[in-house]
Amino acid sequence: MDLPKLNFRTIEWLFFFTAAISVVLIIWQYWGMNQTVDIYPAPDAIISAGGDIINGGHSESTLVDTDDAAKLHCQIIPSNTFAFCTLNISIATNSSNGIDLSQFDHLSLWLEHQSSSQDTLLIYLVNREVNRSLSNVIHNKSNMQVILPSSTSSLYRLPLSNFSVPSWWILQNKATGTKAQSNLSNVTSLSIATGDSHLKRSVDITLYKAQLSGKWLSSHVLYLALLICWITMIFMLASYRLYQLNTNINLKHKQTEELTEINHLLRIEKDKFETLAKTDLLTGIANRAGTRDILQKLQNSPADTCSLIMFDIDHFKKINDSYGHKVGDEALCNLAQLIKKTIRETDHFARWGGEEFLILCPNATSKSAMTIANNLRIKVSEADLIPQQTITCSFGVAESKMKGQHSITALFEGADLAMYNAKKHGRNRVEVQYEI
Repeated sequence: MDLPKLNFRTIEWLFFFTAAISVVLIIWQYWGMNQTVDIYPAPDAIISAGGDIINGGHSESTLVDTDDAAKLHCQIIPSNTFAFCTLNISIATNSSNGIDLSQFDHLSLWLEHQSSSQDTLLIYLVNREVNRSLSNVIHNKSNMQVILPSSTSSLYRLPLSNFSVPSWWILQNKATGTKAQSNLSNVTSLSIATGDSHLKRSVDITLYKAQLSGKWLSSHVLYLALLICWITMIFMLASYRLYQLNTNINLKHKQTEELTEINHLLRIEKDKFETLAKTDLLTGIANRAGTRDILQKLQNSPADTCSLIMFDIDHFKKINDSYGHKVGDEALCNLAQLIKKTIRETDHFARWGGEEFLILCPNATSKSAMTIANNLRIKVSEADLIPQQTITCSFGVAESKMKGQHSITALFEGADLAMYNAKKHGRNRVEVQYEI
């Protein structure tokens, strides 16, 4: 299935709209996206009073009936236990399910505090938990924050992140590790208790309103969602780019195959044009036409022996496919120059076609030609012909007496067969065809 084409302008607009939406969401999260929940007054809120009487103390706590507030009147009477009074507001939806405060940031309290001596207030959020290490026993964890009441303000905005487990609860429950850390995932009640003063005193606590506030989406959730969105977009764009690249490569490969087929058909007719040029235009060395003249001279010479070295570049097609034909042409030119500088002056060097080359070595046995070929093979593999990769060649060597046209044909067939064996046996090697 063909994917729809995306132009650069479309991609620009896509990223622009995503960036605009991201900025809007971040601004909205910062200045808006607020949610609030009233703990008190609330239809399900149950108000009660308590104090140190549960520990054998003598303090007296009384709920005062009012229409618009929850008021606690307390007489703190020092005794052998810690003296305190507390105003409790149950916010559990049932006997075990409370409110998960992880989506909220602050607890706001509108209250008044009057005391015959200066004192603090202890704000508790009680979280109901299951202790799995004690056969799933349910216990209440106290999370506390201390405030110093002010006569000039009745609003106290407490960050939920500042609540911590008091030391007396940790000692009482022998809590360690994560069990001693604050947990507000199942809060069942809010308690406002008198503070740490040990003096006998009269205290009135009046709570007008208790409210939780936070964001519909917390900043870290929003940023994580935006990050995932951007990563997804970039991944999709990269995948599309890879798809386009693969499509283009396949198209180029198909075009190369078509050109190869055309070149194969053209080879049938190329003999008609060999005489037009004897030098290869790309590499500057002899081509087939130039080699034909050399072969005729060798046939008519008194030389008894001639060896032929044929070689081509290993995996040359991959070089063209991977780096382009320009790099392939560079490899051919640099290889030709290296060979030209290395061979003997009496040797004839020519480009036979494509990445295939030959060297005619007059008055040289196959053993000598093999030494020459192996020396060339090493020099080629050690040379930096192109910066992209190392180039190697496979060499075939054949020897023949220069007697008649049949010997020339046999010489080429032998060298070609030897070169084929060099490729077959692993490439970057020299093979000799002895029987011609």
